Amino acid sequence: MVTGVSAGALLAPFAFLGADWDARMQDAFTGKRSAWLMPSPARTILARLLSPRGLPHHNALFQLVDHFVTMEMIDAVAREAAKGRRLVVATTDLDKHETVLWNLGEIAQHGGKAARTLFPSVLVASASVPGVFPPVLIRVHAGCNKYDEMHVDGGVTTSVFSTPLIAGIQSTELPLLHGAHLYMIVNGQLARTPPTTRYNTVDSLSNSFSAEMTYKTREAIVDNIAAAKRLGMEFRLTEIPEGYPQTSFIDFDQQHMQTLFDYAADCAARGLLWMTPAQSIRRNMSAHGTPGSNPPECPAAVMEPTR
Repeated sequence: MVTGVSAGALLAPFAFLGADWDARMQDAFTGKRSAWLMPSPARTILARLLSPRGLPHHNALFQLVDHFVTMEMIDAVAREAAKGRRLVVATTDLDKHETVLWNLGEIAQHGGKAARTLFPSVLVASASVPGVFPPVLIRVHAGCNKYDEMHVDGGVTTSVFSTPLIAGIQSTELPLLHGAHLYMIVNGQLARTPPTTRYNTVDSLSNSFSAEMTYKTREAIVDNIAAAKRLGMEFRLTEIPEGYPQTSFIDFDQQHMQTLFDYAADCAARGLLWMTPAQSIRRNMSAHGTPGSNPPECPAAVMEPTR
């Protein structure tokens, strides 16, 4: 099973389909099309909040997703789903204030125009950060009723997930999961070198949102660690280390994206990408330094405990 939220939802179909899709995944995240996602200086977060403009099907995020989500991808996902594999992404239903989990494999198996429309719409909705990208309206058929639901970034309600929320309070044993491996990719930093926040509304809003997301992600990781222990699973995670020169959670600059991609690929090639929870805590609890011009050591590089 592969799950994804926000930017992770965009990555999820490529990860689900495996190495044959790696080149297209790299192009999607580091190619010229991703650079179109950069907001212009005149369209700050505050401006977008006060005056959201642009139709969902005409914004840069939709165009990026629509280019890479082809019928070839949808058909490939459908074939894998037929084998019993699962591809699930999360959005936030603004009307209900609820997380919605979408089984993209089942959507792909429906095929045709319906799948070609709904599949990319769900991915766009999951990554539509409020104030940065417009919400996505998804047409719903319930009995004789037809109406539109408004969906935004799944990260508004859940940063990352492996099981539904109810699983945390159920005592049911799942013996099939004993000995399984749970891998989590955190597209962000769980700790950061504190910069000086400029005394203005936009920076205050941006940093407040970033701080909220950081703490929500930490809580989600703790929940997943607890679930993995209870179910007898091995848990590993990777993250952007504290000290990596990252400017913003919405930084889609092509050069920055390529540099981060190359850094992670190098760490993976050296077997230094995946950490245990203890390694992650040790890294993030160490003294914060000043980000340098070069990337820091790989996430799983050996670190001596501090006294």
